[in-house]
Amino acid sequence: MNANMATMNISHRGFTFIEVIIVLAIVGILATIATPTIIDRIIRDQVQEGEKLAEVAQKAVVTIYTARGAMPVDNPSAGLPPPEKMVGDLVQSVTVKEGAVTVEYGNNANSALKGKKLTWRPSIAPNYKALGVEWLCHERPVPEGREAQGKLETDIEERYLPLKCRNMKKKT
Repeated sequence: MNANMATMNISHRGFTFIEVIIVLAIVGILATIATPTIIDRIIRDQVQEGEKLAEVAQKAVVTIYTARGAMPVDNPSAGLPPPEKMVGDLVQSVTVKEGAVTVEYGNNANSALKGKKLTWRPSIAPNYKALGVEWLCHERPVPEGREAQGKLETDIEERYLPLKCRNMKKKT
């Protein structure tokens, strides 16, 4: 009886080679499925980091609009430094053009973002300055009774945009 127990313990000490290969294949398949999702998430996070610099420009645009009743045409008229001086770790420039604020990604951004732009356009109620400015990211629809200012220059793939920047209208 002791000999049989010793034989049983020896035969069940570890995994067989085929079991190890199967486990490695499953782990490889799961990693292959997860990798694009992880990369997309990293890129979306980088896009959102550009918003911080855009907010600085947006505040300047609102200040000028409130004081003068007209959108600033460029960075100097908004009281901001030149676009190439408004940089960050992931952003190579922030440009104000006719009120719209466009962030161009570069520097340490993912290669899918380098040279790509994301635009926020101010939305105003004509002749009702007291209603203030609402910011529309990318192709968000303009609310009824308001007008978007500036040109849309966004060329980032929609899947990388924050949800608040995506056009939520159903596409037909």
